[in-house]
Amino acid sequence: MKKPLRAQAVLLVLVSALGLSQLNCGLILHPDRNGRRGSRVDVVAIVLDCLWLIPGIVPGVVALLIDFVTGGIYEASLHHLRPGDPVGLRFNGPAPRAADMDITLTAPDGKVHSLASRHVDQGHEMDQTPLHLPDTLAPGRYGISIAINGRENAHFSVEVR
Repeated sequence: MKKPLRAQAVLLVLVSALGLSQLNCGLILHPDRNGRRGSRVDVVAIVLDCLWLIPGIVPGVVALLIDFVTGGIYEASLHHLRPGDPVGLRFNGPAPRAADMDITLTAPDGKVHSLASRHVDQGHEMDQTPLHLPDTLAPGRYGISIAINGRENAHFSVEVR
């Protein structure tokens, strides 16, 4: 009687550990990182993933694999700029349909600065878009957003020094 009960307990622990390893640290802590590739590895996420090696090799390896494959382990790439610096955005290929594009800069306090507003006709290519950060920006982390027809399609962070 003791052997089947002990085997069930071991099996329960292994299945629980394997199931919990699916909850990856990088992807849980930063769901916005899904799909990210080739940036700096987040030390906190890798340490937490490696802690899964304590219950067993399989949960730790699974946690590391999932975080690397999904990109949850990579830090956000941060661009460092100064007030007044030019920012170059390049769009590849012709516009699939006519669109209104707005590029905005969001300050840490929530204030939004418009960097550019353009209309692009269907089939036309939009070459590199030169933008300049306002000269009056205070140091801090800002967000640059690109909205097409009023819907945000891209967002990235910049550090103003």
